[in-house]
Amino acid sequence: MRTTITVILLTILAKLFGFARNIVLSYFFGASAVSDAYLVALSIPEVLYDFIIIGISTSFIPIFSQVRLREGDNEAIKFTNNVINHVLLFTLGLFYVGYTFANQIVQIFATGFYGERLNLTIELTQLVLLSMFFTSVVTILNGYLQQKRNFIIPALVGIPLNLSIIVGIILAYYFDQPLLLGASYSVATLSQLFFVLPAAYKNDFKYRFTLDTKNPYLFQLVKVALPVMIGTSVNQINVLVNRTISSQLAVGSISALNYSYQLVFFVQSVFALSVSSMIFPIMSDYAVQEDFVSFKKIISKTVNLIYLIIFPITVGAIIFPEQVVDLLFGRGNFDGDAIRLTAYALIGYAVGMIANALREVLSRSFYALGDSKTPMKNAMFGVVINVVSAILLSRTFGIMGLSLASSLASIVTTILLFIEIRRKVGQLNLRLFALTVFKSSVAGIIMGIVCLVAYQYLVMITLPIIALAVSIVLGAVTYFVLLILLREQEILEVLSTITSSIKQIIKRS
Repeated sequence: MRTTITVILLTILAKLFGFARNIVLSYFFGASAVSDAYLVALSIPEVLYDFIIIGISTSFIPIFSQVRLREGDNEAIKFTNNVINHVLLFTLGLFYVGYTFANQIVQIFATGFYGERLNLTIELTQLVLLSMFFTSVVTILNGYLQQKRNFIIPALVGIPLNLSIIVGIILAYYFDQPLLLGASYSVATLSQLFFVLPAAYKNDFKYRFTLDTKNPYLFQLVKVALPVMIGTSVNQINVLVNRTISSQLAVGSISALNYSYQLVFFVQSVFALSVSSMIFPIMSDYAVQEDFVSFKKIISKTVNLIYLIIFPITVGAIIFPEQVVDLLFGRGNFDGDAIRLTAYALIGYAVGMIANALREVLSRSFYALGDSKTPMKNAMFGVVINVVSAILLSRTFGIMGLSLASSLASIVTTILLFIEIRRKVGQLNLRLFALTVFKSSVAGIIMGIVCLVAYQYLVMITLPIIALAVSIVLGAVTYFVLLILLREQEILEVLSTITSSIKQIIKRS
């Protein structure tokens, strides 16, 4: 528990820099044609490449566990080098295709773009494609470090990335050179490598040019990774549909959708991704050892903890959407229309925030078991729900309809994953989870009422930002106290850990 809290705190620090990057982008470029072009350009290498690197990195950890347990550490390091070199070769071919056909690819992603906005997007895309080479190595080395139980560096690696991007945004604005946005992004991904590589070397990694295509573990990795790749590439259809529809809405819709998603993704990455990244190598080891009692226990505890943390945040995002967006982005070129667009999208994304977080944990539990087909099928079904819902809901609710469609797909697919994992490993103590949901929901609803009443009173006598801050603090205290009174087990364990840590500090001093 202590390690989990430490990693969450470090992840919050790293993600604050990521969030600052979005605030800086909104300040200097607002929700404009330039920001739209930049964000579309960033999404293209994600669609072209993420399905590969996510598939490889997800399957890398459980296969690495097998190699290390069966063959030893030296073979595990050799396997890591083999994976890195094969991925880099594939990336070279993908870069060539992406760079050569950038014009055609951009027109698929942004059908509403033309003229200068289209040309700018093409040029930015060609620049950001370079980032794929550095991202591949960093992602695999992060997996290596996590297997070595070094969670600190992977949690902090976003800091050099986002600092470099922030500098690039500022330079692009003051020199009036939008292309610096793309160049700085690729340089930023390179900066991560200088952060991760020394840490890997300290954990016994040594780079060697190993290219063993016939290695059985490499074949096994590809076999596990393929369904993950298909599932991830199918998920990118959601991105394509949302970008395409939003490019036909008001100018700035793509940016507003991105800013609102980044708010939600910030929460998800801090709590769900950081925790699931920590438990993934542990779950993989349990799966290899066939210790399914421990395997199910860690899933149950993680699911409960995530729900407890994210539910009150969901309530806050729904009751204070404009206030939150205004506080974080409402300055510089980010005007009132941009605030309203982003707030509408935020409400829709907030509805599915918990489901998104839980789906991340449940998907990784299947990957740890060597089952990548179930999440793939789940993702494909989710895309169908999202595409149909996005087309229908956007007609009535505009930009909010797009985010609501994503949330609806997340909720349905998460429920299905719960059912499937129960069939695969047996009871997950869902009765305890239901009890946690009940306690958290009661406490969260009361918290929301306290926040609203406090804000409505305070905003009449003080500045809106102070009223919002005080209301949030009052709500958080209310939620925490209510969970203690309701004897919520996970909260009591956190309190016990904090108390134990304080006692140790006092003894040392």
